[in-house]
Amino acid sequence: MKILIADERKSANNIRKALEATSEEYHVKLGYNCVDALFQSLSGEFNLLIIGGSFPKEDVLFLIEKIRAQNNQLFILAVANNSDAVSSYLNFGADSWLLEPLEIKLLLAKVKALHRRHKQLRGADIIYADLRIDPITHKVWRSGKEIDLTVKEYSMLSYLTKNAGRPISRKEIADNCWSGQMEPYTNVIDVYINYLRKKIDGPYPSSAKLIHTLRNQGYMLEKK
Repeated sequence: MKILIADERKSANNIRKALEATSEEYHVKLGYNCVDALFQSLSGEFNLLIIGGSFPKEDVLFLIEKIRAQNNQLFILAVANNSDAVSSYLNFGADSWLLEPLEIKLLLAKVKALHRRHKQLRGADIIYADLRIDPITHKVWRSGKEIDLTVKEYSMLSYLTKNAGRPISRKEIADNCWSGQMEPYTNVIDVYINYLRKKIDGPYPSSAKLIHTLRNQGYMLEKK
């Protein structure tokens, strides 16, 4: 789960350390002001935004309002100083809340509950090695860097990743990524595989190669 913490530096770092010590599934980044937090929140990279108690109420409401105006499905957990602020945050679109002084154990429990909701509502990301695919937004990252793919490139990569470790024939790719409406013995699939290699393997020389050609069999996604 990709988590963004928007708070002053010391508090944000304390929350990050607690989250990362709890689960390897939590990947945390920080935003130290409202503008930075908004910019990162709208990137589509994150599943959960935690807004700490150091931001003024007006900034928190602005942040929540702008995120929801973009129809962003990001979960938002806001830390409030009083019950009036809690009511305002929820009315503007926050999903969950905590009161100051912040209790880390309660925060971790709330994040765990939101993580469960995320998996149930959106489906878990597809992860293989340092490759991550969001099956809802169709976004792809490798080593934390987003990769821009065409619709067809995404379809092929998603299918290869879901079937990682086994050979995939050209016919199988044609049936599943072109709905069988493409002759598997043309070189179109080979061309798209080369496109994928350039984007998935080419820019990452220090990482393992993932897309491999198997003579007389087709292709396979495997960490080698």
